[in-house]
Amino acid sequence: MHVLPFRSSRRPPSHKTRPQTLKEMIIKLLINHPSIRILSHAIQTHILDPKRIPTLLRTTRAALFPSNTLAPPRIIPSSGEQLLIRRRCAETLLSLIPAKARDVYFGSGEEKQASEIEELLDCFGDVYCNKHLMYGVVELILVRLIPEIGEKNVEELLGERLN
Repeated sequence: MHVLPFRSSRRPPSHKTRPQTLKEMIIKLLINHPSIRILSHAIQTHILDPKRIPTLLRTTRAALFPSNTLAPPRIIPSSGEQLLIRRRCAETLLSLIPAKARDVYFGSGEEKQASEIEELLDCFGDVYCNKHLMYGVVELILVRLIPEIGEKNVEELLGERLN
Protein backbone atom coordinates (compact mmCIF):
# COMPACT_ATOMS: atom_id res chain seq x y z
CA MET A 1 0.00 0.00 0.00
CA HIS A 2 1.36 3.37 -1.02
CA VAL A 3 0.65 6.42 1.20
CA LEU A 4 0.67 9.86 -0.35
CA PRO A 5 2.30 12.68 1.60
CA PHE A 6 -0.05 14.99 3.50
CA ARG A 7 -0.85 18.18 1.65
CA SER A 8 -2.47 21.15 3.27
CA SER A 9 -5.43 22.74 1.55
CA ARG A 10 -4.10 26.17 2.42
CA ARG A 11 -2.16 28.23 -0.05
CA PRO A 12 1.47 28.82 0.80
CA PRO A 13 2.16 32.31 2.13
CA SER A 14 3.14 34.74 -0.55
CA HIS A 15 4.81 38.10 -0.33
CA LYS A 16 1.49 39.80 -1.21
CA THR A 17 -0.38 38.57 1.88
CA ARG A 18 0.74 40.12 5.10
CA PRO A 19 0.74 38.03 8.26
CA GLN A 20 -2.21 38.68 10.55
CA THR A 21 -1.61 40.18 13.93
CA LEU A 22 -2.92 38.44 17.01
CA LYS A 23 -5.56 41.15 17.43
CA GLU A 24 -6.82 40.67 13.85
CA MET A 25 -6.97 36.92 14.31
CA ILE A 26 -8.93 37.22 17.58
CA ILE A 27 -11.40 39.69 16.06
CA LYS A 28 -11.88 37.47 13.02
CA LEU A 29 -12.42 34.46 15.26
CA LEU A 30 -14.93 36.28 17.47
CA ILE A 31 -16.90 37.72 14.57
CA ASN A 32 -17.15 34.37 12.83
CA HIS A 33 -17.79 32.39 16.01
CA PRO A 34 -21.13 30.53 15.92
CA SER A 35 -22.17 31.73 19.38
CA ILE A 36 -21.86 35.36 18.24
CA ARG A 37 -24.09 34.64 15.28
CA ILE A 38 -26.61 32.87 17.51
CA LEU A 39 -26.58 35.79 19.98
CA SER A 40 -27.01 38.31 17.16
CA HIS A 41 -29.92 36.33 15.77
CA ALA A 42 -31.55 36.10 19.22
CA ILE A 43 -31.23 39.87 19.74
CA GLN A 44 -32.64 40.63 16.29
CA THR A 45 -35.60 38.25 16.59
CA HIS A 46 -36.51 38.50 20.27
CA ILE A 47 -35.37 41.86 21.62
CA LEU A 48 -35.54 44.14 18.58
CA ASP A 49 -38.83 42.70 17.40
CA PRO A 50 -41.18 45.67 16.81
CA LYS A 51 -43.96 43.94 18.78
CA ARG A 52 -41.77 43.67 21.88
CA ILE A 53 -40.13 47.12 21.89
CA PRO A 54 -42.99 48.93 23.73
CA THR A 55 -42.98 46.28 26.48
CA LEU A 56 -39.19 46.43 26.68
CA LEU A 57 -39.25 50.23 26.98
CA ARG A 58 -41.95 50.09 29.69
CA THR A 59 -39.97 47.51 31.65
CA THR A 60 -36.77 49.54 31.34
CA ARG A 61 -38.55 52.71 32.45
CA ALA A 62 -40.09 50.93 35.45
CA ALA A 63 -36.66 49.57 36.45
CA LEU A 64 -34.95 52.96 36.12
CA PHE A 65 -37.77 55.09 37.57
CA PRO A 66 -39.77 53.14 40.16
CA SER A 67 -43.20 54.62 40.91
CA ASN A 68 -42.74 56.64 37.70
CA THR A 69 -40.79 59.34 39.54
CA LEU A 70 -37.21 60.46 39.84
CA ALA A 71 -35.12 59.32 42.76
CA PRO A 72 -35.13 61.63 45.78
CA PRO A 73 -32.43 64.30 45.73
CA ARG A 74 -29.27 63.44 47.57
CA ILE A 75 -28.68 64.93 51.00
CA ILE A 76 -25.75 67.33 50.95
CA PRO A 77 -23.24 66.29 53.62
CA SER A 78 -22.39 68.67 56.43
CA SER A 79 -19.03 70.46 56.42
CA GLY A 80 -17.58 67.94 58.88
CA GLU A 81 -18.71 65.05 56.70
CA GLN A 82 -17.27 66.79 53.64
CA LEU A 83 -13.87 67.05 55.34
CA LEU A 84 -14.05 63.37 56.27
CA ILE A 85 -14.96 62.40 52.69
CA ARG A 86 -12.11 64.54 51.31
CA ARG A 87 -9.65 62.93 53.78
CA ARG A 88 -10.77 59.39 52.82
CA CYS A 89 -10.45 60.28 49.14
CA ALA A 90 -6.92 61.61 49.68
CA GLU A 91 -5.92 58.50 51.62
CA THR A 92 -7.35 56.23 48.93
CA LEU A 93 -5.46 58.09 46.21
CA LEU A 94 -2.27 57.90 48.28
CA SER A 95 -2.68 54.15 48.66
CA LEU A 96 -2.58 53.83 44.85
CA ILE A 97 0.78 55.59 44.56
CA PRO A 98 3.94 53.57 45.33
CA ALA A 99 5.65 54.56 48.61
CA LYS A 100 8.87 55.76 46.99
CA ALA A 101 6.97 57.98 44.54
CA ARG A 102 4.88 59.40 47.41
CA ASP A 103 8.01 60.35 49.32
CA VAL A 104 9.55 62.03 46.25
CA TYR A 105 6.50 64.02 45.15
CA PHE A 106 4.66 64.71 48.42
CA GLY A 107 7.40 64.62 51.06
CA SER A 108 7.70 62.22 53.96
CA GLY A 109 5.00 61.62 56.54
CA GLU A 110 1.50 60.37 55.86
CA GLU A 111 -0.22 63.45 57.29
CA LYS A 112 1.79 65.80 55.08
CA GLN A 113 1.15 63.63 52.01
CA ALA A 114 -2.59 63.48 52.71
CA SER A 115 -2.77 67.26 53.16
CA GLU A 116 -0.90 67.76 49.84
CA ILE A 117 -3.39 65.52 48.06
CA GLU A 118 -6.30 67.38 49.71
CA GLU A 119 -4.91 70.65 48.35
CA LEU A 120 -4.81 69.12 44.88
CA LEU A 121 -8.41 67.97 45.29
CA ASP A 122 -9.53 71.49 46.26
CA CYS A 123 -9.51 72.52 42.59
CA PHE A 124 -12.57 70.26 42.14
CA GLY A 125 -14.41 72.34 44.75
CA ASP A 126 -14.62 75.26 42.33
CA VAL A 127 -18.02 75.35 40.57
CA TYR A 128 -16.63 77.20 37.53
CA CYS A 129 -13.84 74.62 37.10
CA ASN A 130 -16.30 71.73 37.43
CA LYS A 131 -18.62 73.27 34.83
CA HIS A 132 -15.79 73.49 32.29
CA LEU A 133 -14.65 69.97 33.16
CA MET A 134 -18.14 68.59 32.55
CA TYR A 135 -18.49 70.52 29.27
CA GLY A 136 -15.17 69.04 28.18
CA VAL A 137 -16.28 65.50 29.08
CA VAL A 138 -19.62 65.88 27.27
CA GLU A 139 -17.88 67.37 24.22
CA LEU A 140 -15.39 64.49 24.14
CA ILE A 141 -18.19 61.92 24.30
CA LEU A 142 -20.12 63.66 21.53
CA VAL A 143 -17.06 63.93 19.29
CA ARG A 144 -16.36 60.22 19.80
CA LEU A 145 -19.97 59.35 18.95
CA ILE A 146 -20.36 61.85 16.07
CA PRO A 147 -16.90 62.63 14.61
CA GLU A 148 -18.32 65.26 12.19
CA ILE A 149 -18.90 67.60 15.13
CA GLY A 150 -15.16 67.86 15.68
CA GLU A 151 -14.54 68.86 12.06
CA LYS A 152 -17.38 71.34 11.52
CA ASN A 153 -19.44 73.58 13.77
CA VAL A 154 -23.16 73.17 14.36
CA GLU A 155 -24.22 75.82 11.82
CA GLU A 156 -22.24 74.13 9.01
CA LEU A 157 -23.71 70.72 9.85
CA LEU A 158 -27.22 72.17 9.97
CA GLY A 159 -26.65 73.89 6.62
CA GLU A 160 -25.55 70.60 5.05
CA ARG A 161 -28.65 68.81 6.30
CA LEU A 162 -31.07 71.49 5.17
CA ASN A 163 -29.57 71.84 1.68
